[in-house]
Amino acid sequence: MSRIAPITAHHPSILECLGVLQLIADRMEAGDFVDPQDVSIVLEFLRDVGCECLADTEKLYQLTQELKAEVARSNKDTLSVAVVKKAQEVERLAKSIKERSRGQ
Repeated sequence: MSRIAPITAHHPSILECLGVLQLIADRMEAGDFVDPQDVSIVLEFLRDVGCECLADTEKLYQLTQELKAEVARSNKDTLSVAVVKKAQEVERLAKSIKERSRGQ
């Protein structure tokens, strides 16, 4: 199994952008014209996807820390409505991140 197989399986849009950048680099090496705007568009997309993933990951971490604190304050036999709602929020965000990373 190649080292990029996990990237291929979970981040198809990023992999496609890297393929486009490789094609652009090949054209440049061959001395062909490359529109700088094409490069900018691909790099901007990669930056936006990366920033979005980072922001969502940070939000997920924050929510899990809040959930952990709320669970620690809970009675061992029952969970509060706030804990259940926070757990659902964590689950929704995690599912969203997972689906987006797979390009769905």
